[in-house]
Amino acid sequence: MLVPGSVRVRNAFLAQTDAARACAEVLERAETARRDIEVGGPEVLTWRNVAAIYSDVLGRQVRIMSTPASVYAAAAALLKPVAPIPSATMALNRLAAVTETPWAPGGGGLVDPASMTTVRALLESKAALPDALPRVA
Repeated sequence: MLVPGSVRVRNAFLAQTDAARACAEVLERAETARRDIEVGGPEVLTWRNVAAIYSDVLGRQVRIMSTPASVYAAAAALLKPVAPIPSATMALNRLAAVTETPWAPGGGGLVDPASMTTVRALLESKAALPDALPRVA
């Protein structure tokens, strides 16, 4: 498992569906206008915690490889003149390598944390996918 930065960095991992729910909810609430809202997932985990869950889901050891923030910073700088989108992706990876998001409780007051997708649930759903897409006749 390739991770940005230290395996000890803590983040409130947020599923796309939960982020979408929070975005929809913020549009419905007048009190959220012109405010910054930190929305994280239902649990705060380190990359090491995520790897342990992934190992459990797969039933085998998952090896963690950490990439230093400086690698992403250099890649972003080198790509910027010729490939702005990959450069921005590398810049986001650099940000993930140096930033923690231990926001609790999850949902930022917009989504009930109990209804949010956990890392385990997401990894289990991905592991249950077929190895290849079915052929369409």
